[in-house]
Parts: sequence; C-alpha cells; structure tokens
Amino acid sequence: MGTIHKIGAIILDCKKILVGKKGSKFIIPGGKIEKNESHKECLKRELKEELGVKLTSQEFFGSFEDDSALDPGMRIKMDVYIVGIQGKPKASSEIEEITYVNSQNKDNIKLGSILKKFVIPQLLDKGLID
Repeated sequence: MGTIHKIGAIILDCKKILVGKKGSKFIIPGGKIEKNESHKECLKRELKEELGVKLTSQEFFGSFEDDSALDPGMRIKMDVYIVGIQGKPKASSEIEEITYVNSQNKDNIKLGSILKKFVIPQLLDKGLID
C-alpha cells in the first residue's frame, strides 16, 4: 500500500468550510506537490487551477493520514492549511462542484476520509465552523 502526499486548503466563510466534489466525494481543495515545489507554491497553483482564486495567506492547521477516499488501496498524507483567498471560488479543472459545509449539512454529502475524520471535527472543536 503506497502513500500519496498532498497539500490541502481550508477556506472558511461564515463559519462554513468550502469543499469540492471530485468523483463521488467532497474534499478540500489541494493536490500533490510537484517536483521542487514548496507547500505555498502548491497551494497557489492548486487554488488557481481548481477554484480560480489567488492565495493571500496560509496558516498551518495539521498533518493527517488515512486511507484514500479517491484512490482505493492507497494511503493519503495531507498537510492542511487554513488559507485566505482573493476572488470568488468557482469549480474548475477536476472539481465538479463546490459547496460550503458545517455541522448542519455535513452528514448529507459524501466527504473524503481526512475531511470527515479529522478536519471537520477539529474545526468544530476550535469553533471555526458551526
């Protein structure tokens, strides 16, 4: 079983987190680091590709590892950042649609494992989402 290393972005708005649909699951924006790319460079590239927005700030939130929701038989390690953005997010590239999630609607959609098991519970605990 291999491990995929990704960088993820938490985008908060009105005490909700932005998620994007990729395949059958909703995940946080982000992706794999390209050769010689820093975490910040990866976030900048992925946010522009997936949402058409510009990264304005980043703050480390945590590192998480679990079975991949999108790649069966693989593990995923994700370094996650709370980010500030400029522009209005819109689904593009491999993201089919976007929505905002909080505790009231999180059980109504299929969430990726790291988002469901780690990111949302910690955001709730810290009072960053409702």
